[in-house]
Amino acid sequence: MTRLLFAALAVFALGCNAIAGINEPISEDGPNAAPTATTPSGPKDLSLFIGKWTNTGGRLTASCPSTGPQVHDTYGDLTIVKGDASDLVATDDEGCMYKLNVSGGTASLLPNQSCESQGNTYRYSTGTFTVDPGGRTANAVITGDADVYDQISGTTMRCQFELNNPFTKD
Repeated sequence: MTRLLFAALAVFALGCNAIAGINEPISEDGPNAAPTATTPSGPKDLSLFIGKWTNTGGRLTASCPSTGPQVHDTYGDLTIVKGDASDLVATDDEGCMYKLNVSGGTASLLPNQSCESQGNTYRYSTGTFTVDPGGRTANAVITGDADVYDQISGTTMRCQFELNNPFTKD
């Protein structure tokens, strides 16, 4: 039972946090602008965030009613694009979309977002994607809970999770 439950959470790490590829657009400040994590005035510089990011080995810690904390490797890459109703939008392989707003070098998940994937529902409490000043590495931290279907018992249980995942930009 534990293997199937955490296999479902592993699908979360790939499915609901693995963002599918879209081409990287030019900075809002023009093709010759030097990207920086902070913009002193004017429009936000989103160029440090936008593009494809490669997972470099993160961890998902999950706690379910029938188990103590379990730690699992994460996998899956991210692609981030400019948004309309938010600064950025990330879309994963399962079709889940995530809205983020930027302040300095950190993009924060907007509240009340969730994802349904392979019979499981994931709700996000907090989420940040923080890019280094050079724009080549980043770290994602997401917390929340998941209603995970256990195929053996035929029941759904609520699990708490925290994802901590470093990335490099392609």
